[in-house]
Amino acid sequence: MASRAEKIDRFPNKIIINISEIQNLKSPRAEPLTIFLRFEYNDGQFSESGKFDLTDGSPRQVDHNAVLAVNASDPVQIDDLGQKPVLITLFEAQPKDKKQREDKSTPIGQAILDLWPLLKNETQLSTTIPVFPIPGSYLETQGEQNQPSLKVNVSIDQPLVPIRDQSNTNAAFITLEGLYSPPEGWLPGGTSFVYTATLPIPVNDDKETIVVFTNGTLRAAADVTNKQKRWPDARGIVTINGTYIPGQIINEESIDDEQGDLRHKDDKEFRTNSEKTKPQVVWNLERRCFLLPSGSHNLQHQITRVPYLPVEIVRTATPTAPKGKKV
Repeated sequence: MASRAEKIDRFPNKIIINISEIQNLKSPRAEPLTIFLRFEYNDGQFSESGKFDLTDGSPRQVDHNAVLAVNASDPVQIDDLGQKPVLITLFEAQPKDKKQREDKSTPIGQAILDLWPLLKNETQLSTTIPVFPIPGSYLETQGEQNQPSLKVNVSIDQPLVPIRDQSNTNAAFITLEGLYSPPEGWLPGGTSFVYTATLPIPVNDDKETIVVFTNGTLRAAADVTNKQKRWPDARGIVTINGTYIPGQIINEESIDDEQGDLRHKDDKEFRTNSEKTKPQVVWNLERRCFLLPSGSHNLQHQITRVPYLPVEIVRTATPTAPKGKKV
């Protein structure tokens, strides 16, 4: 007989993600294209659709429901929904030959679904999201004008945040653009490095959450960088355009409009020299922190007590693959 503890659902909040239609996906051959969809979140798979055929790019009804189960009372899980998207990967299914035990499948494209609106008390979300081509797949030849897309409907029975708590929640948006004028010892040499920045945010009562910005790269001053903000957690994203948060752009800001340090007249020459002529470490990441009432109170208390957060930057040598033995 199952115990009482075993009957408790550890993930009681069910987010229903319905893919109603796929648009503009054409078969590269005369015969139909057989595909299926795989759903992943937080580095784990949670659903997979059945296989279906496509031919000429006409809208194709799919009607697959993927269920993402979360615990909305857990501050960490709620915070994850704000910074980790759902990944929907399209696979081409190819029939197995006599020598294969299983069907062969090849990833051809990936769509990114942002669940942030659910944290703003929405219970229904309808959107159309683009399918980005996976490098090397035939979708790269279709071009942006003929880009495939998915029609998505997201629903949940009740708001993730209880009505009694909604007015006391908060959100912190942290954008890390870059590190200017790095130490001379960090300038390009024979070793390749990756740069990571961290800072603590009091998401809940128990402990601070360490916000991590990974994959910073050292760039020359003349390098042109994409000013669109990127997801802070890009694990599983296998397309270049998929790493960018839709509609989030880093805008140029006048020094006079800033509220930080190094904005006085005496600092302008140093700033201009550092930002225009010297190498820099670039991240261009945005981290969205959703704060339940306890976390919101703790952050406000922290700002009132000490209006600074420590930022730690670490430089780590990029791992290199071991050289193969000569035969």
